[in-house]
Amino acid sequence: MPSPSALSLSPDRVHLWRVCLNQPEPVVRRLAALLSVDEKRRSETYRFAHDRDRYIVGRGALRAITGTHLNCSPRRLVFSYTEYGKPYVANNINAVDVRFNLAHSKDVAVMAFTRGREVGIDLEFIQPMPDAMQIAERYFSAAENRVLAALPAKERQEAFFRCWTRKEAYVKALGEGLSHPLDQFQVSLAPQVPARLVEVEGSLAELARWSMTSFDPAAAISPQWWLRPDGATGALAVRPDRICHDR
Repeated sequence: MPSPSALSLSPDRVHLWRVCLNQPEPVVRRLAALLSVDEKRRSETYRFAHDRDRYIVGRGALRAITGTHLNCSPRRLVFSYTEYGKPYVANNINAVDVRFNLAHSKDVAVMAFTRGREVGIDLEFIQPMPDAMQIAERYFSAAENRVLAALPAKERQEAFFRCWTRKEAYVKALGEGLSHPLDQFQVSLAPQVPARLVEVEGSLAELARWSMTSFDPAAAISPQWWLRPDGATGALAVRPDRICHDR
């Protein structure tokens, strides 16, 4: 992975970062120095040191990477949130239209950065979920449920998480999060089928407006993370003209 100082974000690219939140104490201290007063106060509300340090690393890394893309000090950044919780930089000092989205699960965070394009990202660890089919019936579209039910039982769990991350990435890119009904659009989920929007209720044109991809969150995580038996899956949705993904 290139150092932050070497990065330049062009309009036709997405920068995708993976951050291991479990860091040694010296790294935690360096990142804590980047936090705002409010963020430091929030870190102090965590009961367990492990949770506090994960929060510090996540926020500190977000500040460091965002500051690099905006060519300003990470300490000067002011983050705010839209009505539905999508984060953005409220004091864009250099007027560079950098947009970002992030997700985390367990000890891993992922962050996506673009210039002038809406972006959403999600990450989930694949784990046993006895009620996956019931959740799918409640939240997935009828077509997605048919595809899921038709898969061999051993493939359904991973397909469920593929579907969930792709749907979350899309609604996060829209800026609406889970306030957007998940059963009103369809994504691909079967094995070996590329990630994409398949159908959006009431809008054929919407399919052409978005690019979607899945990625392996293990690709840039520390070696010990590879030893975990559960694995993970991630998804990215972006509204492009021509987009390349830098990881």
